[in-house]
Amino acid sequence: MDILSDINPVEKRIVSKATIAEIPISATFELTPICNFRCEMCYVRMDKNRVESFGGIKEYDYWLRLADELKKEGTLFLLLTGGEPLLYPNFLGLYIALKKMGFIITINTNATLITEEVADVFSKYPPRRINVTLYGADNDDYRSVCKVESGFDRCIRGVQLLKKYN
Repeated sequence: MDILSDINPVEKRIVSKATIAEIPISATFELTPICNFRCEMCYVRMDKNRVESFGGIKEYDYWLRLADELKKEGTLFLLLTGGEPLLYPNFLGLYIALKKMGFIITINTNATLITEEVADVFSKYPPRRINVTLYGADNDDYRSVCKVESGFDRCIRGVQLLKKYN
């Protein structure tokens, strides 16, 4: 299977050229291991106390410095993930700063924290893609898998907001 099969021909060519030139064309920022779900199968999620015992969440300026270094090396694609990346303090400010630096951004989210404000920012500064993880087809599935109430309804509401704001 071709690992580039899900990207468009222009991006495929950019990635191929970057690979030949040994340019780190893509990077992943795991902004926080904190999540609003408590999925038993998750290997990333930590509660706030445990995060603090490991030194806490990286500061806003840390991510900007790292992004600046990556930009200088030729990185173009950034994945923002977590835990739940929308729980990162000042996520929207960081997201906008990264977009203004020229990164093409993908976001992994459970969509339950998508608000009108978040959808509006994504409308003004569109991400390349928003990957929404679905854990079932109803609230009972979410209660069982994610240990949250109304998780399915909140996810669908987030997706609907994303659609509303294009």
